[in-house]
Amino acid sequence: MSSPDYGKYAVAYRNDDGPAWMGLPGVETTGNTSEMFDAALLGNWNVRARELVTDARVEKNNPDFEIIRDNPADGGLDRLHVAKKRYTPVQNEAVRDIALNITSGDVKADAMGQYKGGRRVFMSFTLGDDIVLDPNGSADRIGKHLTLLTSHDGSLSIMALTHDARLACQNMLTSIRHNALGTYKIRHTSTVGGRMLDARQALSVGFKASEALEEDMNRLLAVPVKKDAFWDIVTGLFPEPEEDVKGSLKKWTTRTDRLMDIWNGDAVGGNTVANLEDTAYKAYNVLNEDAFWYTGIRKGDEANALVRAGGMDDAGNRLNLNLYKVVTASVA
Repeated sequence: MSSPDYGKYAVAYRNDDGPAWMGLPGVETTGNTSEMFDAALLGNWNVRARELVTDARVEKNNPDFEIIRDNPADGGLDRLHVAKKRYTPVQNEAVRDIALNITSGDVKADAMGQYKGGRRVFMSFTLGDDIVLDPNGSADRIGKHLTLLTSHDGSLSIMALTHDARLACQNMLTSIRHNALGTYKIRHTSTVGGRMLDARQALSVGFKASEALEEDMNRLLAVPVKKDAFWDIVTGLFPEPEEDVKGSLKKWTTRTDRLMDIWNGDAVGGNTVANLEDTAYKAYNVLNEDAFWYTGIRKGDEANALVRAGGMDDAGNRLNLNLYKVVTASVA
């Protein structure tokens, strides 16, 4: 039995003559759901439970079953999880069928993939038309996405997550109301009718969350925030160290300079706020861009960037929501 590297991931995404999904390398596809599913190597896993074979001396301390899959990449077997009898695997094909029901509406496949060595699987879709803020001015575009997320290690059931990304820099955006509406659990049902109902409800949740986000971002867009006021927000979040302990002053200077460079349009990654006036919306996006795209990939693990950028990381989502709260509180 092979032992998968749980830090690795695989992604297939729709190529619209633009950048790779969330800036990550992967397999380009036309956006056809079935083609993308196959390109991400999600098919024919045959996830199943079998008795756990162990050394008799320690058998009493082990769960009853192990969850295994056929590895489509090398033809071997991967152990994904050890579980009790009540654990019931759900095949990727079943999740894809839910996705196919969703894509019969005004959505299209955006990206699909796996990470944590196959223990987590996601399928992401673009929801209808982009949000366009200030259409007669900055015309800032926000893409609406719905992601189905499931696991093969018992860590979560099938989830529908909504996330919205500013297209100029792929910042994930949220607000208090959007965050509250942004997750829907899909029941583990074997009936086609039940899955179609779940798909419709998940899609409804996605549109409601995006509507709430548009309203909240428009409120931020209407509040002026000049450069000095933004500096006050920055130093409120990151106070200057009173003592230079282990290079803390240099780290503080590097980060605050970088934030101001993004604000001024002088960032290494380019001017991603060129079309934005000095507002609370711009402040929120600058803080977001620094937090999510300048922190680097931990230990070379691109899967970390995948889950963070795709709205699938709880810690990243909490950080995003906190930045929104900081900006709204500073201009209240």
